[in-house]
Amino acid sequence: MIFLIKKFYISRVQKINYFIINQLLKDKKIIQNRSLRVALLRQTILLLHSIIKIFELPVKLVFDKDVVIQEFSDIKLYFNTKNIGHANRYLKPQKNYDNMSVPILKLTNLDYKEKYTIVDLGASIGELSIFMAKKFPKSKIYAVEANYNYANYLKENMLLNEVSNIEVINMAISDKDDLYYKVINTEINPETKQDLGQKLNVIESFDESDKKSITLNKIIENFNIKKIDLLKIHIEESNSKTLNCIIKNKEKIDRICVEIGFSQPKIFINFYQSIKNYYDFFILRDGRQIQFEELCKKTEYLLSIQPGFDLYLEKKYPKI
Repeated sequence: MIFLIKKFYISRVQKINYFIINQLLKDKKIIQNRSLRVALLRQTILLLHSIIKIFELPVKLVFDKDVVIQEFSDIKLYFNTKNIGHANRYLKPQKNYDNMSVPILKLTNLDYKEKYTIVDLGASIGELSIFMAKKFPKSKIYAVEANYNYANYLKENMLLNEVSNIEVINMAISDKDDLYYKVINTEINPETKQDLGQKLNVIESFDESDKKSITLNKIIENFNIKKIDLLKIHIEESNSKTLNCIIKNKEKIDRICVEIGFSQPKIFINFYQSIKNYYDFFILRDGRQIQFEELCKKTEYLLSIQPGFDLYLEKKYPKI
């Protein structure tokens, strides 16, 4: 019932806002009348400020002439006005918004002055890639994103943040190379056709005009990567498709942040078993180290009540 009321309320508010804006735009007297224009803009700004203050927005918004920019964790991202869902995560009620780079850095001993190789699978619009590119300017970041629109936003956000040490790879990660694929949005507003969330599925296609998939193995080979200092994996249903590649390249990968979820727990438990002598395990959000047996139980339990959780792995030293 609450969901239906919320959906009805949001729909009504959107329709009212669209009606008012359209009527104002049609009334050239308001646009051309200096006093009315100033009064309208002033009241709109004050109203917007009050709304943002009431809802305790966790990110800073900057309204430029043609764009809206959100700022957090020392980076800037264009507020995606065409893709509503992509901005949703920054508007949820929370005291502060930090991208997953912040807890990752708390767990690592990475030196800002050193040169690293970072691979970001599921880079989206560049949140983690740009953060890492700014924190480690001598490093090389490979940002892999299947969604064409998100990849383009990533490139625009690179320019906004004045970073050039990111290689954008607009391909879908899979367990097989050269599969044709399509990216499907699974939460679309039927009226506006806008994306309501980040529910994206990469599905196999038989249309040769579509893009081809790539494996982590192939990325390492194509770019002649000798060592990966940090590998981040956040690709929902495809998370599990990277696991065999990680096992194969475990000697080359020092740190991993992977989203555990969207697949059967047994798949991940088998993965833990294969690498437990090479890596220590940590729950990303609280930074707590977790032992193999407890992690297996936690995975079984959490995946029965929620889509997933983030796990951080760091190579054991001395290396096994």
